[in-house]
Amino acid sequence: MPIRMRLALVVGAASLALFVVGGFIGVWFLSRGLNETLDGHLARKARVISSALTVDNQHGIAPTSLGSHPIDLQRLDKRRGAAALQVFGPHGVSVGFGATVEHLIPRTRLIAALHHSGYLNLAIGSPPDPIRVFVSQIGGMPGWDLAIGLSSASNQEAVREVELDIIIAGGVAVVIATAGAWLLAGAALAPVERLRRRTAEISEHDLTARLDVPDTSDELAALARTMDDLLARHQGTLARQRSFIADAGHELRTPLAVLSGELEMAGRPGRSPDELVQAVRRAKEETDRVSHLAQDLLLLATVDEGRLALAVEPFATSEVLEAAVAFRESRAIERDVRLSIQIGAGTETVVGDALRLRQAIDNLLDNALRMAPPGSIVEIRTTITDEADEIVLEVRDEGPGFAPGFIPHAFDRFARPAGSRDRSTGGAGLGLAVVRSIAEAHGGRVEAVNGRAGGARVRIVLPQPGGRPRGNIGTAGKD
Repeated sequence: MPIRMRLALVVGAASLALFVVGGFIGVWFLSRGLNETLDGHLARKARVISSALTVDNQHGIAPTSLGSHPIDLQRLDKRRGAAALQVFGPHGVSVGFGATVEHLIPRTRLIAALHHSGYLNLAIGSPPDPIRVFVSQIGGMPGWDLAIGLSSASNQEAVREVELDIIIAGGVAVVIATAGAWLLAGAALAPVERLRRRTAEISEHDLTARLDVPDTSDELAALARTMDDLLARHQGTLARQRSFIADAGHELRTPLAVLSGELEMAGRPGRSPDELVQAVRRAKEETDRVSHLAQDLLLLATVDEGRLALAVEPFATSEVLEAAVAFRESRAIERDVRLSIQIGAGTETVVGDALRLRQAIDNLLDNALRMAPPGSIVEIRTTITDEADEIVLEVRDEGPGFAPGFIPHAFDRFARPAGSRDRSTGGAGLGLAVVRSIAEAHGGRVEAVNGRAGGARVRIVLPQPGGRPRGNIGTAGKD
């Protein structure tokens, strides 16, 4: 059911309930007020009639004079406006004037009313005429009681008229409230419908489309701005994914083309054994390149899906770093570069995933060896922050360092400085992105800077158990 209809029905039901409860309370108070007015009138009449009656031992009761005029008991009920009048003596003697009540209700009930509230509701005649009866003792005449009643038809008629008015007014009010809620909800939801239509019009191929944000400061404008920001983020993600796929395809195409060419050349007749060995060696290099690129792409895709699992446990820092250096030793010798390890005090043990951190160190060593000049040193250094709550793994080289404008983008995917597209000096641009993903998965961070004397410095900062990770590296890893 649409929100507009639900809101209109809720308002209509609430209005109906309000009028029912309010009308019931109003009618109850009106009926009570009218009865109290009638009861007061009966009580006053009873006092007047009681003062006009005296006891006569032979005739039972007799009228007295009101002032200098005698009171005619046969007309007393009409003169005083009584619809029913009955006097009871101490021995069951009953004297009636006008319409009597004795034959309509037992004396015992009248006596019970006398001792309870003093009031009864009766119906006399055909069709029945509702009357309100008041029963009281006659003052100065022990054992004598008086029952007097007045018609309550006018009161009941007034209550019925009020009830009818409330029903009519309530029905009209409920209809107006429901229609008003329907129109108000339609006006309030119109901007939402416009946003919905605009959102539905945006194609997945349109990376620049935006929503029409109203120039207001209400909740709908805030919703539109939030949706617009979400759309911009999704469009940015889609653009990065497309660029990621295009760059990955470009990076994979080159080594695959080289591999295909080498294999084709190796298959030609007349090749010497040395040429075949050389072709196989180059083919293996390209296969390793493709394999490494595929592993990086798989890790980044796993990170994007939030499924990168870590086996976090303490491990010896020297074992991981020495294994990484040993794996790159032959390549370092080919480039005439020396690899060095310096483990600072307090960093002999690191808490983290040893395999993933080894992968990050391998990527940093690959980049450093690619840029380090012959005869230089590539150093792996571990330090601890002054607060002893973070460990820093740093790889240094003596190459040209990072271009100043490239440092903010060094850890972006497929980010490479201008002029580094050559296969010998520029990788696929995923190595540092993988390093950042691994560090962030450990709750850490990365930083790329240039040394004061030249060369690049890439740091992985890892929080340790009980530490307090901060937004900068502090004094660790200074040149």
